[in-house]
Amino acid sequence: MTNTTSRAIKTTSISFGLVNVPVKLHKATDSHDISFHQHHEGCGGNVGIQRVCKACEQEVPYANIVKGIDHEGSLVIVAPEELKALQDEQPTVEVVQFIDVAEIDPLTYEASYYVEPQKTAGEGYALLREVLTSTGRAGLVKFALRDRLHLGVLRVAGNVLVIHTIAWPDEVRQPAFAGLDKPVTLKPQMVEMATALVDAMTAPFVAAEWTDTYTDRVAELIEAKANGDSIAPAPVKDESDVEDLLKALEASIAKKGKKSKKAA
Repeated sequence: MTNTTSRAIKTTSISFGLVNVPVKLHKATDSHDISFHQHHEGCGGNVGIQRVCKACEQEVPYANIVKGIDHEGSLVIVAPEELKALQDEQPTVEVVQFIDVAEIDPLTYEASYYVEPQKTAGEGYALLREVLTSTGRAGLVKFALRDRLHLGVLRVAGNVLVIHTIAWPDEVRQPAFAGLDKPVTLKPQMVEMATALVDAMTAPFVAAEWTDTYTDRVAELIEAKANGDSIAPAPVKDESDVEDLLKALEASIAKKGKKSKKAA
């Protein structure tokens, strides 16, 4: 985990009831993915992106690009000012109700933001943090960000308030897979062995123990190629193809037992 020293992406306030707490929002996470650019294989030059109209095949300046959408076979052009006029008047992060965090399906979580108290926040920030902690509740909030109204969850993480944006109910896809409705009869021995395997593999989650080995190896590859060297490919994991489910469970438990002895 890295310390946040980023610029705030929004200056606002949290309102619950008639209480207003001045705050700033910061992105809580940053991607560490390595981004590659497009280059010409022959000369190595950067490959630019041209905006070309598919109808008249002419390059279009950015100033002449408008937003449009197909509606029942007709093209509808919408101007930026027309969209701006439709934006919800949501000047604050409004707590619309308090909830149990367990009521929110993790499937709906999107982005996360740290909530920094402004100098004028006074006791309000500490009070809201204390009440959420003591009651074990979270706030269901509505707020505007980047020209869009968001639904979110306001909760306590350590000594800081955090907002997680969540998808609107009609944005969540419902699973409709034929295989889900197929009846399956599980043998008691199979369930018992699977439970034993789960118990054997259960351990506390320590975030610091997990690293993105792929990104690390990409960085090593770039460094090696820059120096005219190469690196060995990633080791192939032993994924034995065991067709029988019971045998696979037995082999997994045995393998887990060997690892535990080595660790001891």
